[in-house]
Amino acid sequence: MSANVQQVASGLVTAYEQANKLLTDGKYSSALPQLYAVLTRYQEHQLYGPAHASTLAVMDSLAVCLYSLDRPAEAMKVMGEILGLQNQPRAGSGGAEQQFDTKAMTCLAKACYRQGRYEGALKLFMQTYEKEKVERGEDDSHTIATMTNIGCMLSALGRYQEALKWQEEDVENTRRVNGDDSPSTLIAISNLAITLSHIGRNDEALSKYEHVLEVQRHVLTDNDPSILSTMNNLAGVLMGLGRFEEALTLFEEVTEKYIVLFGVDDRRTLASMDNTAGVLGKLNRRAEGLKLHEFVFGARERVLGVEHPDTLESMNNMATSLYDLKRFKEAHVLMSKAYQIALAQDHHHLLDKFSRHLSTVQGDMSAQAAQNSTAPTDTKSRLLEKLEKKRLAKLSAEAERHSKAAAVASSGGQEANIDDLMAEFVLMDDKKKKGSANIDKAITSVVGGKKGGKGKKGGKKK
Repeated sequence: MSANVQQVASGLVTAYEQANKLLTDGKYSSALPQLYAVLTRYQEHQLYGPAHASTLAVMDSLAVCLYSLDRPAEAMKVMGEILGLQNQPRAGSGGAEQQFDTKAMTCLAKACYRQGRYEGALKLFMQTYEKEKVERGEDDSHTIATMTNIGCMLSALGRYQEALKWQEEDVENTRRVNGDDSPSTLIAISNLAITLSHIGRNDEALSKYEHVLEVQRHVLTDNDPSILSTMNNLAGVLMGLGRFEEALTLFEEVTEKYIVLFGVDDRRTLASMDNTAGVLGKLNRRAEGLKLHEFVFGARERVLGVEHPDTLESMNNMATSLYDLKRFKEAHVLMSKAYQIALAQDHHHLLDKFSRHLSTVQGDMSAQAAQNSTAPTDTKSRLLEKLEKKRLAKLSAEAERHSKAAAVASSGGQEANIDDLMAEFVLMDDKKKKGSANIDKAITSVVGGKKGGKGKKGGKKK
């Protein structure tokens, strides 16, 4: 390497260190252009190949920065490029296979979660946890934060008994390391309460939320997002306990504050609106609830896309409202669409609930058809009715194949804390997913093709 090239390389190393310092300090907007500039100059001067360890390190920092700026689709694209180079021979790695650091793996896992790819996120979090236990130790804050995220993902996937085991240990570890009333301990307790409410232990969940809220109100302002998240979850438990008026009051208060803080299209705002719509239905204010469900669905479809689990949940909620209003055919169309999209996108955690709702609507439609069968019908109508029955039977059989053994009740749309030591997270940009096949390969290459999330934690005793 000539003296001139060495000088350029030295300058770029310094520039990268400065950009990384900005990234570490949380100055993401300032770090991003500098990271892009370093990567561009690497390429212009051809100092290193695309698979060189130094080039990959810059790309890794770039992906983390993009995610931190709430640009998960772009972060996933960069991570996909990095992982695509993983098996290529590279200089600067001493001949050894590069191992991506846990920060990058966590970044990719969170980006997967933001885009509704829960299974992929869980696999990455599990792989990260195993690495962090070895590299950092079980009591390190990063390891504990990853345990928190694994519990959240298992709960989001409807694997509540597994989630419960992880979250109970998470609370114990976080309390031992950080203290009873630390923010991370309160988050762990809140996440455990969500799972407890999902399995019908609402009284226990209520007690935990009340404790968390009491502590938070001593140290935070009333409009702090952490307090609002706890209020939202507390309202969900009240709804599960049949205390609908109290739940409505809390949901409406949280929604109003979210709108002021984050805007109407923010994910937190839309979740709270959807919860409000649900409790309106429970109070027999179904027309109002349907109108609000429709608004939330439109916003989620616009911002997240129709294939995202949150959007599909909204579609199912709209269908449920239509069903409650005896508009069975409209409900059936929406539920069928939601089920088919969930099936095509491998959102298995939604299929059981959707198939049960679909079967209920189909049963009521059949009863209604039987009741009207005494009315005279022409040949064309009879033929159409026969074809529709065949279609419904086929769809019902398909739904049954994908239905789980046990039905799981909804618990009011509570919000998990998937981001490390953060109360909630912000919505992704209005972008469609691109290159999903490449990203799937990338995820597989990181986790080594192993199945994650089976509830085993490297021999730790429960």
